[in-house]
Formats: sequence, structure tokens, C-alpha cells
Amino acid sequence: MLRTGLESCARHECLPVPMLNSVSLERKEAIDLAVRHGAPVVASAAGEHDLPCDTDGRLDNLARLMGLLQDAGMGHGLIHIDPLVLPIATDSRNALGFLEAVRAVRGKYGPAIHIVGGFSNVSFGMPCRKLINAVFTRLALEAGADGGIVDPFQINLRALDQLDPAEPDYVMAQRLLLGEDEFGAEFILAHREGRLSGY
Repeated sequence: MLRTGLESCARHECLPVPMLNSVSLERKEAIDLAVRHGAPVVASAAGEHDLPCDTDGRLDNLARLMGLLQDAGMGHGLIHIDPLVLPIATDSRNALGFLEAVRAVRGKYGPAIHIVGGFSNVSFGMPCRKLINAVFTRLALEAGADGGIVDPFQINLRALDQLDPAEPDYVMAQRLLLGEDEFGAEFILAHREGRLSGY
């Protein structure tokens, strides 16, 4: 499927080279395909058989994958690392783990590498997803991410600039995302009581 898409775009010279989403330790064969077509890649922290649930697991998988990408001749400017956004509904530390991984990846690979994520994954199973997604995206950018897989009508620079970190909604969402609101109890109660305005 990936090969078909890349070859189809290559036949139409007016089309830009598409980004390949994704390469990982589970899909190593996609690396040669991306290099052959000069395609930028989303480099996932997924392992061969599972998803890492902590920062060390993410970094270990990414170090192995980056070695394969560099051996194949892919420069940092074409690599968009995805440290994996997991839902806070299943583990209240998931958002914090992603943010820690972003900071570690930025520190290890420097400014040329891109860092992205499917930011809306963080809010699966939670109320007020738009609020959670917006605050999480801003926190991710502050941690060192420079892109994301998002709905551009909801998540864009203008919307993020309009967020007020002192606003109660923002503070409550941030506490949830940083694991300070265990099991999201405060956030869910505020939603039920109608205290999360505008979302």
C-alpha cells in the first residue's frame, strides 16, 4: 500500500513527495521505501511487538530506529519522531510520559530533528476533549515538539496563542495532563457540574 502511494505520487511531478507514516521497529521494511523515494517519515517509538509505556522504553526503541534510519542515509531534517501519545484515561501518567520523552528526544537529537504526535489521542475516553487537546498541544510545543497530527480547525497557532494559562479551565486541564489530578477526578467533576466553560 505504501509503495503504491509513493509510486503514484512519483508519476505526477507536480505533486510533492508525501510523508510516510510511519516507520518503526515493527515496520523496518518501510525505511528503504522512504529512502528510495526521498520521502520524509514519521518515526514511531513503537517496538517490534508492543508499545512502550515509559520514557526509557520510548527512547530505547527510538535509538534503535534512528540507527537504522541513519545507516540508510536519512538525514535528521526528514525525520519526524513520534514518541507516541497514549490516552490519559488508561493511565494518568501517559501525558507526562510523552512530554518527558519529547524533552529527552530534543536534548538527544538536537534542533534539526522534528518531533510530532497524534495529540488528540491523549483525550480518548475523557470529556471536554477539545480543551484537553489544546492544552496538551501547547505543553508539547513548550517541551520541544514542532509539529503534530491534529485537526487544523481546532488546533492551530492562533487557537494556541489565545489560551490563557491562568484561566481555571486551562489550569484544571494542565493538572490532569501532568498527573496532578489522580484519575481525572477533579476534571470529571468540574465537567459534570458545568464548570468547564466554553468546552
